Amino acid sequence: MRETVMSQQAVRQAARRSAMDAQAILRKERAKRERRLEGLAVVWLTALAEHDALVRDANGALGMRCC
Repeated sequence: MRETVMSQQAVRQAARRSAMDAQAILRKERAKRERRLEGLAVVWLTALAEHDALVRDANGALGMRCC
């Protein structure tokens, strides 16, 4: 009986350890994805600002007024 309880406890601890390891991996992957998305957002917003400036300059050269 005592061996069964110890065995169940060992199985439970191993399962808990496995679940914690899986969570740690997912946490690292999410953090990596978040850093990648933040970098892409900076690139996109920079390109958008450059585009807006070019459109503004082109409209100014044509004598157009925006908004």
